[in-house]
Amino acid sequence: VLCASGGLDLARALDRSQLTAIFVDSGGLAAADWTRTHTEPRAVFAAAPAHNEAVAALGGRRVVAGYGGWLWTYGLSDWTQKTEEEKHILAGDTSASDLVAREHVSYVVIGPQELALGASPEYWAAHGRVVYQAGGYTIYKV
Repeated sequence: VLCASGGLDLARALDRSQLTAIFVDSGGLAAADWTRTHTEPRAVFAAAPAHNEAVAALGGRRVVAGYGGWLWTYGLSDWTQKTEEEKHILAGDTSASDLVAREHVSYVVIGPQELALGASPEYWAAHGRVVYQAGGYTIYKV
């Protein structure tokens, strides 16, 4: 029974039509590429704290808070606070400008994952300058 279930799992894994999990969409790949080639290496980004957020995962730049599923394993004591602060920044809350200054944020990413968290494109259109926009991703210079 164990061998049969393993064989079925292997057969499914070898079937290319079943491979539909996408880590990052093409718009995210383009945004991450733009980030690597057009921003300063020490720039800090506000982006969704998700393991597959394109700019955070592939852009090669620092973020306010990364994916919590990894951060807590490193023993960082303030990861939940930083994650909440990043959400406040993305949403354009009343504390956003103070948090941007305190965390030295240079850019804000508004893409599908940020929108799902409640990010405010309207706030960032009024408080940032669009430096990249394509494939469902907008990056604002702060």
